[in-house]
Amino acid sequence: MKNLLLLILIFIQLDLFSQEINTYSIKEILTHERIYTGQIDDKYDITIYLKFYKSSEGHKNIYSTKGYYYYNSIKTHIPIVGIYDGDLTLYVFDDKEKSDTIANFRNKGLNFWNHIDYLKNITGYREKFIIKPNERKWLNGEKTLDLKLYQKNLSIVTETEYLQVNNPTLEYFIPFNEIGLHDENFSIVSFKKIKNETRVLLEFDHISKPYYLGMCGAGSEIGYVILTFNEENQLININRVLLESCLDGIYSKQNPSSNSEIKTFLITDRDEKTTSLKLDLENIEWVK
Repeated sequence: MKNLLLLILIFIQLDLFSQEINTYSIKEILTHERIYTGQIDDKYDITIYLKFYKSSEGHKNIYSTKGYYYYNSIKTHIPIVGIYDGDLTLYVFDDKEKSDTIANFRNKGLNFWNHIDYLKNITGYREKFIIKPNERKWLNGEKTLDLKLYQKNLSIVTETEYLQVNNPTLEYFIPFNEIGLHDENFSIVSFKKIKNETRVLLEFDHISKPYYLGMCGAGSEIGYVILTFNEENQLININRVLLESCLDGIYSKQNPSSNSEIKTFLITDRDEKTTSLKLDLENIEWVK
């Protein structure tokens, strides 16, 4: 009798275990510093350390940086300052005022892009590093030498958002950009196990373009994503719906509803075609 009761208890526990739903959370990895390694003139091994210093006023992905570099054989730190705009332009100055001009984006009355161009071509430096995909040079006013940098991605600031999936036996992470979702600022609305699937409802809301002063610089990209997983925790479907997009010319209006589990949206595209979509929060799905 004891053995029978024990077996029943084990089966009940196993059944409950199998019904446990995964839990989900949004995680973000944000870095503000980088180490680069390279070589000047195919002879001198160098190490460069850079840290984010200040954002530009016009573009999210253009910022100044401070740090140092050293020759690996000597290890003496040489202070550097520069601009990241997809490329890296770095300087060694004896003039503190010029160093501050770069670091703090001091404006000489120029428009944004002319100002960035001015900062990337300022004179009076002791040393300069030009680091572009097809041009890498070290200059000191008297000579220009070839520069090698072993890192392909030059960005100092990196932001990676991912979905953390937890179940009783497994924990893993899904970077959004690796599954084709290039939106930002995700949050979890809800998740639920429905039949043999688990559905996760996410929402996102972010600026349309990193260039604040251009078209859509003040625009938004807003919407929902439904991720569907099978019983083996494999991602089997992604359903992304835009409610507002400056880039795609989409806007929407939410209609009032007596059912709190249903959200109804009238979505209008750039051709003024309107579609009515209902978000079923109970079953985590879109219905027309």
